[in-house]
Amino acid sequence: MILLAPLQGYTDFIFRNIYTKYYSGIDVAVSPFIPMMQQSKGSLIVAKDVLPANNSVMPVIPQVLGNNPDLFISVAKI
Repeated sequence: MILLAPLQGYTDFIFRNIYTKYYSGIDVAVSPFIPMMQQSKGSLIVAKDVLPANNSVMPVIPQVLGNNPDLFISVAKI
């Protein structure tokens, strides 16, 4: 299995979708870290990057970064 490694600020869903259009051989992508912030607009924008609707050509493994279990659950629900 070959994974597409994350690069913060570059490997968003637009990059992943265009990449798979021109190159093959990647099985799964790993998202850049999703920070656990207090439900701010920034966390919603970052979470949008891993939504299945935006990643129909390649499965994505999200990475959540933080140390608060309650915030982790709320980010995971998004």
